[in-house]
Amino acid sequence: MPPARPSRKKNTALIVVLSILAVLLAALVALALVLPRLVAAKVDEAATKRALTIKFGGIGLPIGVATLHDVTIRPAASDRLQLDALRVDAVLDGLSPSAIRVPTAKVTLKGSIEEVLAAVADVREADAKVPAAERLPLDVLAGTLAWSDVAGDGSSLDFGTLKLSQRPTDGTLEATLGKGKLSLDALTLAPLDVKVKRTSKAKAGAALDVTGALAADDGSATFTVHRDDDGDTLALALDGLPLAKIGAGQASGVDLRKSILDGKASGARTAEGAIRSEGKITLGDAKLPPIKAGSFTFQIGGEIVTKWKGSPKKGAAGVLHLDEASVSIKVAGRTMVITIGGEISLGPKGEGPFAVHLTWALPKIDCSSVVSSAGGGAVAAAVTGQVSAKGTLDGDPTRPAKLKLDKTIDVGCSIDVLKALPPLPAGLPKLPGFP
Repeated sequence: MPPARPSRKKNTALIVVLSILAVLLAALVALALVLPRLVAAKVDEAATKRALTIKFGGIGLPIGVATLHDVTIRPAASDRLQLDALRVDAVLDGLSPSAIRVPTAKVTLKGSIEEVLAAVADVREADAKVPAAERLPLDVLAGTLAWSDVAGDGSSLDFGTLKLSQRPTDGTLEATLGKGKLSLDALTLAPLDVKVKRTSKAKAGAALDVTGALAADDGSATFTVHRDDDGDTLALALDGLPLAKIGAGQASGVDLRKSILDGKASGARTAEGAIRSEGKITLGDAKLPPIKAGSFTFQIGGEIVTKWKGSPKKGAAGVLHLDEASVSIKVAGRTMVITIGGEISLGPKGEGPFAVHLTWALPKIDCSSVVSSAGGGAVAAAVTGQVSAKGTLDGDPTRPAKLKLDKTIDVGCSIDVLKALPPLPAGLPKLPGFP
């Protein structure tokens, strides 16, 4: 009997199955080639729509996730702000992203507050025009932040920890920054912790809340800032903060190693730019650099108390006029009061340009209370007369090194020659008029 021949139907079924597998394989190969291009095109489109530049080294497409590797994001028109991440994951719903997750990120900023705000102005404006459906939840699970030149050349603000969460449907963005350090010309403040929460809803408008703390073992400083469509409020509380414990030292002749800060301050700005502020801050045991005038050297230090009360300057939005302001300095139990006047500008929206124009004046005081040395080696007790001083302070307060201090010292001091002479040796008869 001849062998049975394979059924034509079975052969046909096998061919159909193989054809289907070939088509599926071709489709998978096509998707593997096309999907990364589609993802790259979508990323580029989303970045352009938000005035951003996004660069990345590669794309991974595990099931349900699109992953970008070696990612750099910055404003298209500026390099003052940049985010770097080893990977960025986009959770997919079909071929469309539904959420963004960044396991770890490094955020870098450069320049003053007003320069950084100007750098992201286009991004903020473009983002406001993005449709609600394209606003995705975002989580940065961990990271760092480094801000150079934040308050002038050489200054810096660094945070060792960063977490961020954005929920567009709720209109919220929250960030937690920890292990912070602010480094200025003569002062380093650490550890600094900050929390930021921004809420933006169509009916309620936008609101921003910032809280921060600077803590030492036996003292602290806390601050809160609130901003909404009606303006801003600020509150600062200082409770026995030892400056040495938070990094303050000695620089440019100013010695703060034994100083302790106490006091409170508050401020408010309306939507129209009307600013009010008042406060009282005490700096204990401060030592300022000596001042030389002619043959006399003046030394000022001790407890310094700063008080002020300011109101809006008429016709100048964003400018605070000092109604009452003074700096009291206690030296050897005596108090010297320096009167302060002038204006402080924060800009109509509280975002700059920042500037101060202050006048100060020290009324006449006894030379003997502040003279540490005089020509010929005379001691302060031998100095008579009075001294006064006045001057101005101008510049950007966010750039301490750039502030310009002008002073005029009216020295009416003289040396009592008889008091300056050494006493006669013991046992010798005293001469009339000699010590």
